[in-house]
Amino acid sequence: MTEKPVKVDGATNALIDEFAYFLGTTKKAVVREAMLEFAAGRRPGGHREERRRFADLPLDERLGLRRSELLRVFEANGATNVRVLDDEYREHPDALALLVETDIAMGSAAAPLLADLARRLLDAPVEVVSATALSLFNPTGLRRAIADSHPL
Repeated sequence: MTEKPVKVDGATNALIDEFAYFLGTTKKAVVREAMLEFAAGRRPGGHREERRRFADLPLDERLGLRRSELLRVFEANGATNVRVLDDEYREHPDALALLVETDIAMGSAAAPLLADLARRLLDAPVEVVSATALSLFNPTGLRRAIADSHPL
């Protein structure tokens, strides 16, 4: 088998190094196992299925695959306690609606910024409702939104 190099950024390389050290294995083995685990999850029963792109997956699958990354990106932008809202909160039927505690210092700019970041990660329309704004201007609406949502 011919080996080929895979290039990653410095932070990812450091994580692979750390994980390989922790497991007492090689970096190649860490990457290979991660890819095999991913492939096994994508091909039930070991059968090769038609190749699909990320954008072709149902939105809930895309969200599952990018959940950790989405939470990290939101946290880096001052957002916490991300929740998925029920369908009734969506302005557009194909959109994902998220309830998010935003950084109060960002004000009304937080929700559109987070929606854009999520849209890029999920390749789907995303609507963000600021729990922080609701707590200030509509506490009853916030309680209802929390009741009509579940944690991401």
